[in-house]
Amino acid sequence: MTDTSNANASKPGVASKPTITPQPPRSPSIQVPGKPLVAPAPLTAVKTVPFTIDTSHERGKYLKLLAYAEYGVGKTFLMGTAADIPEMRDVIIVNCEAGDLTLHDPEHEFHLIDSVRVRDYATLGRVQEYLKLHCRLRDEGNIEKLKATESSLRKIPIEEIEVPRMYRTCILDSLSEAEAYCMYQLLGITDTTKIDEESAAPEWAEYRRNHMMVQRLIRSFRDLNMHVLFTCGRSYVQDESKRFLYSPALTGKLSNQAQGFVDMVGYMVSQPVSSTAEGEGASEKKIARRMYVQPVGRFAAKCRFSSFKGTYFDNPDMKMIMKAINLPTVTHI
Repeated sequence: MTDTSNANASKPGVASKPTITPQPPRSPSIQVPGKPLVAPAPLTAVKTVPFTIDTSHERGKYLKLLAYAEYGVGKTFLMGTAADIPEMRDVIIVNCEAGDLTLHDPEHEFHLIDSVRVRDYATLGRVQEYLKLHCRLRDEGNIEKLKATESSLRKIPIEEIEVPRMYRTCILDSLSEAEAYCMYQLLGITDTTKIDEESAAPEWAEYRRNHMMVQRLIRSFRDLNMHVLFTCGRSYVQDESKRFLYSPALTGKLSNQAQGFVDMVGYMVSQPVSSTAEGEGASEKKIARRMYVQPVGRFAAKCRFSSFKGTYFDNPDMKMIMKAINLPTVTHI
């Protein structure tokens, strides 16, 4: 018999077909030369997970509240009454407005509130980083590190701290002023800038960066593992019928977006009411404060707590609000 493959290979211009050696089927085992077959390693449990699952009780421990109004209605006073509730202590106020004189009422526990005076946007970032660390150390029960950080920031000897602060409430007063600091930073305006020195006017690029930065600020404070109470000024627009529509005083879409970050948005108003003094025919004027938490008028408001069936609080304080929304209390460490 003639070998045709060799014959074709010897003919000029005729390519020889490559010889294909059949391969054995792959084995699930690993063959190491000179060693017996090794079975594949079993799958191990994943050490890191992309997310965690919380119970409804763990999700609902802390209140995220935004209260807005014109100046002088009592936003800071309302937030400060958190110090009257043991489960909300300790309380720290991030003071952007230097308007904490209202927190000097002997009928309330305002003397228990710690304050951080903020004069620029960068300091707001450092305060948020500290509070995030504080929450972690607090939940871990790391007393020594809590004492060390408190000693550094309060500038007192660590030996004088018997029990460190356990902050469970942060008041940011106010978002309107925080946004102004953000724009100052973008425009290069600092404490050393003279008041008669001309500064650049914000343009579209600055407004876009301001929007993103303030949005991140609100989110980062909201995500702290504590009660977070925001105050904000009031702004308004007029519709086609010249009616006023009130909302938080933040630039552009931030006004609506900030409301989506929190559980409750309250619109505060004050108005004089007449009350007849007992035993007298004359009436006297008193100031009544009301905080709407449902949009029943031409203003923005909301309440995510189904346990509260009303639309507003009269002369509110934090005790009244916490009781009405039936928020679970937090046990101290």
